[in-house]
Amino acid sequence: MDNDTANVAITKKIDPTSGKFYHVIRTTGQVIWDNPHRSNVPIDPFCGAIRTKIAFNHQTAALKKKRCKEERLALIQVRQTEYAQKEMMRKATLEREEKKKKDEIWQHACQQGKITGKVRLEWEKMGYISDQVYSFSHRYRRNLTHLWIVGNELESIGDIPLHCHSLTLLSLASNKITDFSSALVSLKNLTSINLLRNRIEKLPSNIGDLVSLTNLELANNLITEIPPSFGKLVNLDRLNLECNRIRSLPESFGGMKCTTLNLNFNNLTTLHPCVGSMIYLKFLSINENYLKYLPEAIGNCSTLEILHVCKNKLMELPYSLGKLRKLKKIWLGTLG
Repeated sequence: MDNDTANVAITKKIDPTSGKFYHVIRTTGQVIWDNPHRSNVPIDPFCGAIRTKIAFNHQTAALKKKRCKEERLALIQVRQTEYAQKEMMRKATLEREEKKKKDEIWQHACQQGKITGKVRLEWEKMGYISDQVYSFSHRYRRNLTHLWIVGNELESIGDIPLHCHSLTLLSLASNKITDFSSALVSLKNLTSINLLRNRIEKLPSNIGDLVSLTNLELANNLITEIPPSFGKLVNLDRLNLECNRIRSLPESFGGMKCTTLNLNFNNLTTLHPCVGSMIYLKFLSINENYLKYLPEAIGNCSTLEILHVCKNKLMELPYSLGKLRKLKKIWLGTLG
Protein backbone atom coordinates (compact mmCIF):
# COMPACT_ATOMS: atom_id res chain seq x y z
CA MET A 1 0.00 0.00 0.00
CA ASP A 2 1.55 3.36 -0.93
CA ASN A 3 1.85 6.46 1.26
CA ASP A 4 -1.25 8.14 -0.23
CA THR A 5 -3.42 5.18 0.73
CA ALA A 6 -1.84 4.94 4.17
CA ASN A 7 -2.90 8.47 4.98
CA VAL A 8 -6.55 7.78 4.14
CA ALA A 9 -9.03 6.16 6.58
CA ILE A 10 -9.60 2.68 5.08
CA THR A 11 -11.12 -0.64 6.02
CA LYS A 12 -9.44 -3.89 4.97
CA LYS A 13 -11.73 -6.75 3.88
CA ILE A 14 -11.50 -10.05 1.94
CA ASP A 15 -13.26 -11.05 -1.24
CA PRO A 16 -14.94 -14.42 -0.56
CA THR A 17 -14.90 -15.27 -4.28
CA SER A 18 -11.21 -14.71 -5.09
CA GLY A 19 -9.73 -14.80 -1.60
CA LYS A 20 -7.99 -11.50 -2.23
CA PHE A 21 -7.87 -8.62 0.19
CA TYR A 22 -9.33 -5.27 -0.73
CA HIS A 23 -9.70 -1.89 0.93
CA VAL A 24 -12.68 0.42 1.25
CA ILE A 25 -11.90 4.13 1.57
CA ARG A 26 -14.49 5.20 4.13
CA THR A 27 -14.59 8.83 3.13
CA THR A 28 -15.33 8.20 -0.54
CA GLY A 29 -16.58 4.62 -0.64
CA GLN A 30 -13.96 3.74 -3.27
CA VAL A 31 -12.86 0.08 -3.32
CA ILE A 32 -9.29 -0.99 -4.33
CA TRP A 33 -7.36 -4.28 -4.29
CA ASP A 34 -4.71 -4.83 -1.69
CA ASN A 35 -1.57 -4.49 -3.88
CA PRO A 36 1.39 -3.36 -1.72
CA HIS A 37 4.09 -3.47 -4.48
CA ARG A 38 2.24 -1.67 -7.26
CA SER A 39 -0.02 1.31 -7.76
CA ASN A 40 -3.56 1.11 -6.48
CA VAL A 41 -5.67 -0.83 -8.92
CA PRO A 42 -9.40 -0.13 -8.71
CA ILE A 43 -11.60 -3.19 -8.47
CA ASP A 44 -13.34 -4.15 -11.65
CA PRO A 45 -16.79 -2.60 -11.45
CA PHE A 46 -18.17 -5.91 -12.63
CA CYS A 47 -16.98 -7.67 -9.46
CA GLY A 48 -20.58 -8.22 -8.39
CA ALA A 49 -20.05 -9.99 -5.07
CA ILE A 50 -18.16 -7.13 -3.52
CA ARG A 51 -20.41 -4.43 -4.97
CA THR A 52 -23.52 -6.25 -3.85
CA LYS A 53 -22.19 -6.71 -0.35
CA ILE A 54 -21.16 -3.08 -0.03
CA ALA A 55 -24.54 -1.87 -1.33
CA PHE A 56 -26.29 -4.23 1.03
CA ASN A 57 -24.28 -2.95 3.98
CA HIS A 58 -25.07 0.68 3.07
CA GLN A 59 -28.74 -0.12 2.61
CA THR A 60 -28.89 -1.99 5.89
CA ALA A 61 -27.18 0.88 7.70
CA ALA A 62 -29.60 3.41 6.16
CA LEU A 63 -32.62 1.32 7.15
CA LYS A 64 -31.25 0.88 10.64
CA LYS A 65 -30.66 4.63 10.95
CA LYS A 66 -34.16 5.37 9.68
CA ARG A 67 -35.68 2.83 12.07
CA CYS A 68 -33.74 4.29 15.02
CA LYS A 69 -34.95 7.78 14.10
CA GLU A 70 -38.57 6.61 13.88
CA GLU A 71 -38.30 4.79 17.20
CA ARG A 72 -36.76 7.88 18.79
CA LEU A 73 -39.52 10.14 17.44
CA ALA A 74 -42.17 7.67 18.59
CA LEU A 75 -40.62 7.59 22.06
CA ILE A 76 -40.50 11.38 22.20
CA GLN A 77 -44.17 11.55 21.22
CA VAL A 78 -45.09 9.03 23.92
CA ARG A 79 -43.14 11.00 26.51
CA GLN A 80 -44.76 14.26 25.41
CA THR A 81 -48.23 12.70 25.63
CA GLU A 82 -47.48 11.30 29.06
CA TYR A 83 -46.17 14.69 30.22
CA ALA A 84 -49.22 16.53 28.83
CA GLN A 85 -51.56 14.11 30.61
CA LYS A 86 -49.67 14.44 33.88
CA GLU A 87 -49.61 18.23 33.54
CA MET A 88 -53.34 18.27 32.86
CA MET A 89 -53.98 16.12 35.91
CA ARG A 90 -51.70 18.32 38.00
CA LYS A 91 -53.50 21.49 36.91
CA ALA A 92 -56.90 19.88 37.53
CA THR A 93 -55.78 18.91 41.02
CA LEU A 94 -54.49 22.42 41.72
CA GLU A 95 -57.74 23.93 40.43
CA ARG A 96 -59.79 21.64 42.69
CA GLU A 97 -57.63 22.53 45.67
CA GLU A 98 -57.83 26.23 44.82
CA LYS A 99 -61.61 26.03 44.39
CA LYS A 100 -61.93 24.22 47.71
CA LYS A 101 -59.80 26.85 49.40
CA LYS A 102 -61.85 29.68 47.89
CA ASP A 103 -65.13 28.01 48.86
CA GLU A 104 -63.88 27.82 52.44
CA ILE A 105 -63.08 31.55 52.34
CA TRP A 106 -66.57 32.31 51.00
CA GLN A 107 -68.12 30.07 53.64
CA HIS A 108 -66.23 31.83 56.41
CA ALA A 109 -67.29 35.27 55.09
CA CYS A 110 -70.94 34.21 54.93
CA GLN A 111 -70.84 32.69 58.40
CA GLN A 112 -69.35 35.89 59.75
CA GLY A 113 -72.35 37.79 58.43
CA LYS A 114 -75.12 35.35 59.27
CA ILE A 115 -76.17 37.34 62.34
CA THR A 116 -76.00 40.84 60.87
CA GLY A 117 -76.92 40.04 57.27
CA LYS A 118 -73.72 41.75 56.13
CA VAL A 119 -71.10 39.87 54.07
CA ARG A 120 -67.68 41.36 53.53
CA LEU A 121 -64.93 39.82 51.38
CA GLU A 122 -62.12 42.13 50.36
CA TRP A 123 -58.83 41.73 48.43
CA GLU A 124 -58.90 37.94 48.08
CA LYS A 125 -58.77 37.86 44.25
CA MET A 126 -61.57 35.29 44.11
CA GLY A 127 -62.59 35.94 40.50
CA TYR A 128 -66.19 34.84 41.04
CA ILE A 129 -69.18 35.18 43.35
CA SER A 130 -69.96 31.98 45.23
CA ASP A 131 -73.37 30.30 45.26
CA GLN A 132 -73.12 30.63 49.03
CA VAL A 133 -73.82 34.34 48.61
CA TYR A 134 -76.83 33.70 46.39
CA SER A 135 -78.25 31.15 48.85
CA PHE A 136 -77.45 33.24 51.93
CA SER A 137 -81.05 34.02 52.87
CA HIS A 138 -82.16 30.41 52.48
CA ARG A 139 -79.12 28.99 54.26
CA TYR A 140 -79.10 31.32 57.29
CA ARG A 141 -82.75 32.36 57.41
CA ARG A 142 -81.72 36.02 57.30
CA ASN A 143 -81.90 38.61 54.55
CA LEU A 144 -78.62 39.71 53.02
CA THR A 145 -78.69 43.52 53.24
CA HIS A 146 -75.04 44.57 52.86
CA LEU A 147 -72.51 43.06 50.47
CA TRP A 148 -68.89 44.14 50.03
CA ILE A 149 -66.85 42.25 47.42
CA VAL A 150 -63.90 44.58 46.94
CA GLY A 151 -60.68 43.82 45.05
CA ASN A 152 -61.66 40.33 43.92
CA GLU A 153 -61.05 40.55 40.16
CA LEU A 154 -64.73 40.20 39.28
CA GLU A 155 -65.58 40.79 35.63
CA SER A 156 -69.35 41.02 36.13
CA ILE A 157 -71.92 41.45 38.87
CA GLY A 158 -72.93 37.80 38.43
CA ASP A 159 -76.42 36.77 39.48
CA ILE A 160 -76.74 39.27 42.33
CA PRO A 161 -79.94 40.82 40.88
CA LEU A 162 -81.59 37.38 40.71
CA HIS A 163 -80.94 36.27 44.27
CA CYS A 164 -80.11 39.23 46.52
CA HIS A 165 -83.39 41.15 46.52
CA SER A 166 -82.97 42.57 50.04
CA LEU A 167 -79.69 44.40 49.42
CA THR A 168 -79.54 48.00 50.58
CA LEU A 169 -75.76 48.41 50.14
CA LEU A 170 -73.64 46.93 47.35
CA SER A 171 -69.92 47.58 47.02
CA LEU A 172 -68.03 45.98 44.11
CA ALA A 173 -65.17 48.47 44.05
CA SER A 174 -61.71 47.74 42.60
CA ASN A 175 -62.71 44.90 40.31
CA LYS A 176 -62.73 44.45 36.52
CA ILE A 177 -66.43 44.91 35.86
CA THR A 178 -67.21 46.26 32.38
CA ASP A 179 -71.00 46.33 32.46
CA PHE A 180 -73.35 48.13 34.83
CA SER A 181 -76.11 45.62 34.19
CA SER A 182 -79.62 47.00 33.77
CA ALA A 183 -80.77 44.01 35.84
CA LEU A 184 -79.24 45.74 38.86
CA VAL A 185 -82.05 48.29 38.64
CA SER A 186 -84.46 45.59 39.86
CA LEU A 187 -82.95 45.89 43.36
CA LYS A 188 -85.32 48.60 44.48
CA ASN A 189 -84.07 48.63 48.09
CA LEU A 190 -80.56 49.74 47.20
CA THR A 191 -79.56 52.99 48.86
CA SER A 192 -75.81 52.79 48.19
CA ILE A 193 -73.84 51.47 45.20
CA ASN A 194 -70.06 51.57 44.99
CA LEU A 195 -68.49 50.62 41.65
CA LEU A 196 -65.35 52.65 42.12
CA ARG A 197 -62.28 51.63 40.06
CA ASN A 198 -63.80 49.29 37.50
CA ARG A 199 -63.97 49.37 33.70
CA ILE A 200 -67.54 50.48 33.12
CA GLU A 201 -68.07 52.37 29.86
CA LYS A 202 -71.82 52.81 29.80
CA LEU A 203 -74.62 53.25 32.31
CA PRO A 204 -78.07 51.66 31.78
CA SER A 205 -80.74 53.97 30.43
CA ASN A 206 -83.08 52.97 33.28
CA ILE A 207 -80.67 53.77 36.09
CA GLY A 208 -83.11 56.42 37.23
CA ASP A 209 -85.42 53.65 38.49
CA LEU A 210 -83.12 53.17 41.49
CA VAL A 211 -85.17 55.77 43.29
CA SER A 212 -83.99 54.77 46.77
CA LEU A 213 -80.34 55.56 46.02
CA THR A 214 -78.71 58.10 48.31
CA ASN A 215 -75.05 57.35 47.46
CA LEU A 216 -73.56 56.43 44.08
CA GLU A 217 -69.80 55.94 43.59
CA LEU A 218 -68.74 55.60 39.95
CA ALA A 219 -65.28 57.19 40.04
CA ASN A 220 -62.34 55.81 38.06
CA ASN A 221 -64.27 54.16 35.26
CA LEU A 222 -64.57 54.82 31.50
CA ILE A 223 -68.01 56.45 31.41
CA THR A 224 -68.56 58.95 28.59
CA GLU A 225 -72.27 59.77 28.88
CA ILE A 226 -74.85 60.31 31.62
CA PRO A 227 -78.35 58.95 30.83
CA PRO A 228 -81.23 61.46 31.05
CA SER A 229 -82.97 59.21 33.60
CA PHE A 230 -80.43 60.38 36.18
CA GLY A 231 -82.86 63.17 36.94
CA LYS A 232 -85.18 60.62 38.55
CA LEU A 233 -82.69 59.94 41.34
CA VAL A 234 -84.39 62.47 43.55
CA ASN A 235 -83.10 60.95 46.78
CA LEU A 236 -79.46 60.89 45.68
CA ASP A 237 -77.35 62.81 48.18
CA ARG A 238 -73.78 61.99 47.12
CA LEU A 239 -72.62 61.42 43.54
CA ASN A 240 -69.00 60.74 42.61
CA LEU A 241 -68.17 60.67 38.89
CA GLU A 242 -64.51 61.59 39.23
CA CYS A 243 -61.94 60.27 36.72
CA ASN A 244 -64.20 59.30 33.84
CA ARG A 245 -64.58 60.60 30.28
CA ILE A 246 -67.81 62.54 30.62
CA ARG A 247 -68.21 65.27 28.00
CA SER A 248 -71.52 66.85 29.07
CA LEU A 249 -74.37 66.65 31.57
CA PRO A 250 -78.04 66.07 30.68
CA GLU A 251 -80.53 68.80 31.46
CA SER A 252 -82.36 66.45 33.81
CA PHE A 253 -79.32 66.54 36.09
CA GLY A 254 -80.78 69.58 37.78
CA GLY A 255 -83.66 67.54 39.20
CA MET A 256 -81.44 65.76 41.72
CA LYS A 257 -81.13 66.80 45.33
CA CYS A 258 -77.41 66.08 45.70
CA THR A 259 -75.46 67.84 48.41
CA THR A 260 -72.11 66.51 47.12
CA LEU A 261 -71.14 66.31 43.43
CA ASN A 262 -67.67 65.36 42.22
CA LEU A 263 -66.88 65.75 38.51
CA ASN A 264 -63.08 66.05 38.70
CA PHE A 265 -60.88 64.74 35.88
CA ASN A 266 -63.45 64.48 33.10
CA ASN A 267 -63.77 65.97 29.61
CA LEU A 268 -66.31 68.70 30.33
CA THR A 269 -66.00 71.75 28.09
CA THR A 270 -69.13 73.44 29.45
CA LEU A 271 -71.10 73.16 32.65
CA HIS A 272 -74.81 72.84 31.91
CA PRO A 273 -76.93 75.63 33.48
CA CYS A 274 -79.11 72.92 35.00
CA VAL A 275 -76.55 72.85 37.83
CA GLY A 276 -78.23 76.04 39.03
CA SER A 277 -81.35 73.99 39.80
CA MET A 278 -79.47 71.84 42.32
CA ILE A 279 -80.57 73.99 45.21
CA TYR A 280 -79.39 71.52 47.87
CA LEU A 281 -75.81 71.38 46.58
CA LYS A 282 -73.17 72.11 49.24
CA PHE A 283 -70.00 70.72 47.65
CA LEU A 284 -69.16 70.98 43.94
CA SER A 285 -65.80 69.91 42.53
CA ILE A 286 -65.03 70.15 38.80
CA ASN A 287 -61.23 70.31 38.82
CA GLU A 288 -59.14 69.15 35.85
CA ASN A 289 -61.67 69.67 33.06
CA TYR A 290 -61.74 71.99 30.02
CA LEU A 291 -64.16 74.65 31.22
CA LYS A 292 -63.77 78.20 29.87
CA TYR A 293 -66.78 79.64 31.64
CA LEU A 294 -69.11 78.86 34.50
CA PRO A 295 -72.84 79.42 33.88
CA GLU A 296 -74.53 82.41 35.49
CA ALA A 297 -77.07 79.95 36.86
CA ILE A 298 -74.49 78.67 39.36
CA GLY A 299 -75.45 81.65 41.46
CA ASN A 300 -78.76 79.91 42.19
CA CYS A 301 -77.02 77.18 44.20
CA SER A 302 -77.89 79.04 47.36
CA THR A 303 -76.63 76.34 49.73
CA LEU A 304 -73.21 75.91 48.04
CA GLU A 305 -70.40 76.07 50.60
CA ILE A 306 -67.35 74.70 48.75
CA LEU A 307 -66.47 75.13 45.06
CA HIS A 308 -63.45 73.58 43.34
CA VAL A 309 -62.68 74.60 39.73
CA CYS A 310 -58.87 74.33 39.62
CA LYS A 311 -56.93 73.46 36.46
CA ASN A 312 -59.54 74.38 33.90
CA LYS A 313 -59.31 77.02 31.16
CA LEU A 314 -61.47 79.66 32.83
CA MET A 315 -61.30 83.09 31.22
CA GLU A 316 -63.53 84.80 33.74
CA LEU A 317 -65.97 84.15 36.56
CA PRO A 318 -69.70 84.88 36.53
CA TYR A 319 -70.95 87.84 38.58
CA SER A 320 -73.59 85.55 40.07
CA LEU A 321 -70.96 83.99 42.35
CA GLY A 322 -71.55 87.01 44.54
CA LYS A 323 -75.01 85.67 45.33
CA LEU A 324 -73.59 82.57 47.04
CA ARG A 325 -73.96 83.83 50.62
CA LYS A 326 -73.04 80.47 52.17
CA LEU A 327 -69.89 79.95 50.08
CA LYS A 328 -66.98 79.36 52.46
CA LYS A 329 -64.18 78.16 50.19
CA ILE A 330 -63.44 78.45 46.50
CA TRP A 331 -60.41 76.98 44.70
CA LEU A 332 -59.73 78.55 41.34
CA GLY A 333 -56.11 77.78 40.55
CA THR A 334 -54.88 79.81 37.57
CA LEU A 335 -57.30 81.50 35.23
CA GLY A 336 -56.83 81.37 31.45
